[in-house]
Amino acid sequence: EGWENDWEKVVINARREGKIVVWAVAGLWAPARPLMAKSFKDKYGIDVEMVSATSSLLNERLFRERKAGIYDADIILASGMGALELKKADVLDKLEPTLILPEVTDPKVWMGGNIYWVDQEHTQLLFAGGLGPYILVNTNLVRPEEISSMYDLLNPKWKGKIVLYDPTSPGPGRNQFMVIASNELGTDFMSGLLKQEPVITGDPRQHMDWISKGVYPVLMGYMSAMVKDYQKAGAPVKIVIPPKEAVFYSTFASIMTLIKNAPHPNAAKLFSNWLLSKEGQMLITGPTNTPSRR
Repeated sequence: EGWENDWEKVVINARREGKIVVWAVAGLWAPARPLMAKSFKDKYGIDVEMVSATSSLLNERLFRERKAGIYDADIILASGMGALELKKADVLDKLEPTLILPEVTDPKVWMGGNIYWVDQEHTQLLFAGGLGPYILVNTNLVRPEEISSMYDLLNPKWKGKIVLYDPTSPGPGRNQFMVIASNELGTDFMSGLLKQEPVITGDPRQHMDWISKGVYPVLMGYMSAMVKDYQKAGAPVKIVIPPKEAVFYSTFASIMTLIKNAPHPNAAKLFSNWLLSKEGQMLITGPTNTPSRR
């Protein structure tokens, strides 16, 4: 009740600010960036400046700028580990008070009948996600049925032929190893996997180039949106999800966070409501290949 007046004020003040700066994890958000910027600009006349980098680089830049008294970012679309680091650094503002549109605040429109707040203080909202990225194979070199279990990766024939997304930095690699270590596979499996002498790198583009060109046949951990692009280009790659072991629900860098002392607070309110609306969610789910929680 009465939300229309609040919304009208936000729109007017956001147009006066004229701009919003959104930082987003590279890989997932790359294909959606131009669509988001154009759609938001067309609808509200406000420019969207988007910055993309790995989660760790975005956080490093934010912390460095804050120490220097620089305030650039309004919203960060973060990964799980990236959002946790932001929370520990106390740079996040409460997001809940910025949500105005009934189609956003109504719990019934969200999966499970509730808005999924990651933390008790409601500074982080998970709006999309899906099955965690696990194994990608080059179908010219691997029959997908050859890997029906995670334990199949310990077969000596894969020694020196597996690529791992770097598990020491935020992203699919770290999420994957955390799940493996905490479930039935455990550290014994991880030790066996390391004995396979995997190649470890944190460059997602390099991962995909290696797998698509057959330099390596198996990849653990990847950016889901990039897989779709490579498949469209004709790369012989296929996702393999073992039927039981180590499957997890991934945030896919779809955690919305509002940064304290945002330079464009009204534009940030406007953008967060728009992105969480049906219109915003329908716009991004295709390019990012990530199911919305709406």
